Amino acid sequence: MAEALESAKADVLIDYTSAAAVKANVWTAVGAGVHAVIGSSGLTAKDYAELDRLARDRGVGVIAAGNFSVVAAVLRCAASMAARHLDRWEIIDYASDDKPDLPSGTSRELAETLAQVREPAITVALSDLHGPVEARGVEVAGTRVHSVRLPSFVVTTEVVFGGPGERLVIRHDPGLTPAPYVAGTLLAVRNVADVAGVCRGLDSVLFGNTPQTSVLSRRGTTPPRPHISHDRAQGGPHSGRAERPVMRGDAPADRTVTNRPDRRVLALRTRPASVTGRDRLRARRTTGSPIRNACKSRRHT
Repeated sequence: MAEALESAKADVLIDYTSAAAVKANVWTAVGAGVHAVIGSSGLTAKDYAELDRLARDRGVGVIAAGNFSVVAAVLRCAASMAARHLDRWEIIDYASDDKPDLPSGTSRELAETLAQVREPAITVALSDLHGPVEARGVEVAGTRVHSVRLPSFVVTTEVVFGGPGERLVIRHDPGLTPAPYVAGTLLAVRNVADVAGVCRGLDSVLFGNTPQTSVLSRRGTTPPRPHISHDRAQGGPHSGRAERPVMRGDAPADRTVTNRPDRRVLALRTRPASVTGRDRLRARRTTGSPIRNACKSRRHT
């Protein structure tokens, strides 16, 4: 990672790797004075507290989100509003059967956000239960979280609020393509230099006091398409088309350097196993879509 940062001369690191690789990647980047946008799960609240101290010492910003979808950020905001008026809730965390870390970063982040509002009330204490307490899920920041791991899910998050005679269910269901996460990731890249320390959740960027408070207000405009080029070690600068050279190492990742007028970005990401042949076919028919270039390059790797 240190060698990659030195060769890329990046201003911002985007990490979409894995729970096993994210900590080493981000700590190295922040230690080198590079801002970071974290989309990988696996970091705990203790990790983020440590990272916050390191980032403040180095004078850099970090934006971390379990989910960079704008809709998922709206779910977090809506759930926080509901928790002010409803005192009982639980979270159901759905993901694919091959996802090893649990609960997912999205669910963990949601539970920690709700804890800032209040802890949910409990009718029957765990010590008074008859049967295995594991059936009640795991406690994250005071909230019971139930993780489901089955084929066909990507990362679905559901929070269920209950009251006398009624329920409120708020759920985010993503599709199989990375398209929903592109706008949120770019929004974080544009704002991370204005953050002091660690900023948790895309909703803090969308609805907080940051320079670009909402991506929704710019729906009518088309942001400039970033130029994505090869690193020189992979064959020299490339013009226009987005290719994805592969970094070999302990944590398999793709590396792309995005040159914008105000940000140079080093992006690390694993290849999503959920992108199927049918998704590739649909992506190739969508001219200019973010997944189109990713899928096109995947055929050559």
